[in-house]
Amino acid sequence: MKVKYNSDSVEIETSDLFSADKIFDCGQCFRFEPEGDGYSGIAFGRRIHIREKGGIIIIDGANKDDFESVWFDFFDFGNDYRKINDSILSAVPEKADFLQQCEKVGAGIRILRQDPWETLVSFIISQNNNIPRIKKLISALCIECGERIYGKTAVGTGACCGGTGLKTAAHGGKTGLETGACCGEETGSETAVGTGRSREKTEFEMVPGGNTGKQEGTRRCVGYAFPSPEAVLELGEKRLAEMKFGFRAGYIADAAKKVCSGEIVLSELYEMSFDEAFAELCRIRGVGAKVASCVLLFAYHKLNAFPIDVWIQKVIDKYFDGCVPDFGEFAGIAQQYLFYRERYTPSE
Repeated sequence: MKVKYNSDSVEIETSDLFSADKIFDCGQCFRFEPEGDGYSGIAFGRRIHIREKGGIIIIDGANKDDFESVWFDFFDFGNDYRKINDSILSAVPEKADFLQQCEKVGAGIRILRQDPWETLVSFIISQNNNIPRIKKLISALCIECGERIYGKTAVGTGACCGGTGLKTAAHGGKTGLETGACCGEETGSETAVGTGRSREKTEFEMVPGGNTGKQEGTRRCVGYAFPSPEAVLELGEKRLAEMKFGFRAGYIADAAKKVCSGEIVLSELYEMSFDEAFAELCRIRGVGAKVASCVLLFAYHKLNAFPIDVWIQKVIDKYFDGCVPDFGEFAGIAQQYLFYRERYTPSE
């Protein structure tokens, strides 16, 4: 892999499999949306625009430090997915032809390394829900109590809430399918997280001009970071219910309470075995096998996790006689290929 660092973008040249379209359309991440020639979204308090051009992956709104500290791991550039695919085929050789079809359809999917708290809440929200509504609820939560992200340099081609033509809660309207839940009219980089949560705060922030004592200019609010456990705990179950989270309001409130009290320390799950981490997550009200498996796969990168939803159960019944095959250490990646093929291949 070759990496070129520019002042406000990073260019990655790799022979490995990568498809932004498939990565952000396989149900693992809810805060990236198509915009212009790529995808824009927010993770770890930073807003980026990612696109592919002539075999080069370009991340706008990121510099060398951002790439090395966040985006290299986020997009799992350290793993060779061609080798992983070979391992999946060898794990279930009797289904090699079918799995090759799945890998071909899903080629380019990579398992993201997302923030554990954000992933936990996102998949609690996902229960008995559809993707558009999941995104709307997450967006509303970020607007309600997430920290503002400011930027000066345009990234992408449109507004993350204005670009869709739909109002967000920040504008006094219903929450729409905005890309990253921003309140400004332009997108941006230089993702310094704002310090206030008041929704009356101006959409602009003055930028100091260093030793000159003058103002360098303004930075527009380009979105909201995912709210901290403390912010969600302060928001409370009642307000979550008012925001139409339904039965999930109590589950989210319980997760915030357990994390803030230290009863559950999310960072410790990285060092736990799969079974230990699974049991720890299931101590949270409303977290069952599917949610816990999704969190372990999409946040903790425990690639042996194999979440089973209605799509995957359909595949297991249809192609594996109702028995979950042993895909080995990369079961979670195999799961994504199975899901993607079932979703996008015409019925046989």
